[in-house]
Amino acid sequence: MASTNPRKTMDETRRDAEAQFNKQLDETVTALKAQTPIDTGNARRSWYKKAWRSGESKAVIVNDAPYIEPLDNGHSSQQPRPGWIMRTVERIEQKWANRRTP
Repeated sequence: MASTNPRKTMDETRRDAEAQFNKQLDETVTALKAQTPIDTGNARRSWYKKAWRSGESKAVIVNDAPYIEPLDNGHSSQQPRPGWIMRTVERIEQKWANRRTP
C-alpha cells in the first residue's frame, strides 16, 4: 500500500530512482569491461563507478589504467575502431531509455 505521508513517498521515490540509476551504471560498467581489450587484464579490472545520489549533477564511471585512452583510440587489434567507450555507454543509455518508454 502506498504511503499517505508525502515526505515518506518522496523519500521512497528518491531511493527508487537512485537504485534504478545505479543499476544502469552497474550495467554500463559491466558492458565496458566486456568491451575492453584484454592483454594482462589490468584495463578491464580498472573500471569502477561512484554510486550516484539524487541531487548530484553527474554520474561517474572511471578507468584509471594509464593506457585506457590509447585503447579507446584504436590502439588494439581487439578494438581497432576508435570510440568504443562512448559507443558502449550510448548503447546502454539507449537501452535504459527504451525501458522507460511506455
